[in-house]
Amino acid sequence: MGPADELRDWIIDQGLSALSEEAFVAGLAARLAPFLPLTRLSVNVPSLDPNLRGASFVWQRGGAMYTEWAPHGSEGEERMRRSPIQHILQLGLLEKTWCLADEAALEAFPLLGAIAAEGGRHYLVKIIGYPNETQIRGMAFGLATDDAAGFGAAHHGLIDAILPAIGLAVYRIELSRIAREMLRIYVGARTGDRILDGFVHRGEGEAIDAAILFADLKGFTALSERLSPPEIVALLGQRFDLLDRPIAENGGEILKFMGDGLLAVFPLKADPAETREACARALQAARDALAANTALNAEVAEPVALDIALHLGTVFYGNIGAARRLDFTVIGPAVNLASRLEELCDELGRHLVLSRPFAERCGAGAVPLGFFALKGIAEPQEVFGYESPF
Repeated sequence: MGPADELRDWIIDQGLSALSEEAFVAGLAARLAPFLPLTRLSVNVPSLDPNLRGASFVWQRGGAMYTEWAPHGSEGEERMRRSPIQHILQLGLLEKTWCLADEAALEAFPLLGAIAAEGGRHYLVKIIGYPNETQIRGMAFGLATDDAAGFGAAHHGLIDAILPAIGLAVYRIELSRIAREMLRIYVGARTGDRILDGFVHRGEGEAIDAAILFADLKGFTALSERLSPPEIVALLGQRFDLLDRPIAENGGEILKFMGDGLLAVFPLKADPAETREACARALQAARDALAANTALNAEVAEPVALDIALHLGTVFYGNIGAARRLDFTVIGPAVNLASRLEELCDELGRHLVLSRPFAERCGAGAVPLGFFALKGIAEPQEVFGYESPF
């Protein structure tokens, strides 16, 4: 069995088992180094992330590994325009080698200049396309050497012999990553993991105790009548960003967007101390979001008020919906109560209200506001506010 056969066997095994591009690239470079005069090896792939257009997983001689993410927007467009890979694609080629003594090439492509500064003498890129795919259209395999002669015929022969296996391995790893990332973006990291673990049947789920955050943008209907659809979408995204960051940073997860509102949960544990901590984190998330919204309102022509309700209770966390269209969310009386609490904000002139169960566990700062009848809730509920400025 020759080197190409042994490498293919390893690549296929990794294609079946590797959990990350970084681990695959590092292992591949280590196994290629005895046969190729490598100073750098990279696997470059597109991304479906709404904020990122692609990634480069890079190994450098000595074992250093790093990942470069290309963002959407003007920065990403400029980087793409001056990318050797984009240049090859525009020419309709499947491979190209650059001699890094070519000053014009170094000026045209910043990556080549960086590789030359690291001691590289030649840079080779090979493209693998996935012609029937729309999500992962292909990958680029980049190799640099400090050998003055570059990659010879034997080197190209070895690379070409293993390249199809590399393409298949990267394809499988990328599919796994994209599945995780898409679920993270659309349903949240915790819920995405549950779905990938096989919780995909209607009615499947569990009862969990959670702090519940229900948020709503006020006056949005009136704004919607004056703004264009793109302006409405931009405004919603801007305001939801103010909620997403503090919720995630404090251990919560947004489960559902509902027009101009959202529902998030902070799962609790049995330990009373940890329950108090989770409630404190939910409260901190609400306060941070309200503060950020107030600051933004001072800077924009279209201020939008934000109201938040916090409650503590038991919810069903799992799959509901139709047989072929499921939603992984939380339902139950506790969710309904949180929604009704939020509707009190206008009446009480407050942007943050708390239920009694939540107020009892969130620590100092809760202010009793009285008992209120809530639509659909049998008994009047004691409601609390929070000390100024909310």
